Amino acid sequence: MAKKDYLPNEVDDLDTWYQTWLNGISAVLTALGLAGTHADATKTKVTQCRTSFQTWKDLKQDASEASENFKTDRGGAEDAIRPYSKNLKSTPGYTTALGASIGIEGPEESVDPSTAKPKVKASYEGGEVVLKFNTHPAARSIRFNSKRASEMSFTFLSDDTNPPYNDNRQNLDPSKPENREYTGQYVDKSGNLIGQPSDIVKITVP
Repeated sequence: MAKKDYLPNEVDDLDTWYQTWLNGISAVLTALGLAGTHADATKTKVTQCRTSFQTWKDLKQDASEASENFKTDRGGAEDAIRPYSKNLKSTPGYTTALGASIGIEGPEESVDPSTAKPKVKASYEGGEVVLKFNTHPAARSIRFNSKRASEMSFTFLSDDTNPPYNDNRQNLDPSKPENREYTGQYVDKSGNLIGQPSDIVKITVP
């Protein structure tokens, strides 16, 4: 029977494997009577890979933090601009033309419950489930619910305003793959669910 490939597929596990290899290769070369420089070319490739991986992780973390900051700041700005605009509209001398000049006039968006339905796609990237979704002009966010492993029902996961949403939870049983299911539904600017839930998306986390 053929042996399973010794190189892990999951990138974090692969990086750990490379570190183990780098730590131990000198002792193996000594035991085999080979020169210490015998693996230098391979060491260079492995080290380069680990450096690229760490750079990618750092940039990804920075992007994630920037995204969270934007979500927070966006909520704060909207919470401030809406009542301020409402007060302007009640000020003597206000006209529609004045409001239009700063973009606070326009038709209200209507939502048809039969069509306001998010489209959600799931993929596994860099040790996380990445949920991509489309926004809606009448919605401030999308509310995700999830069900995983042996769970029998969907439970709240997160409200997200800026796609994509990254689910970085560890598997309930880290020793085996985990099946997950997700649904999303739009949330309006008052915090109420609107429209219809998305189709259920399924993915297996290694």
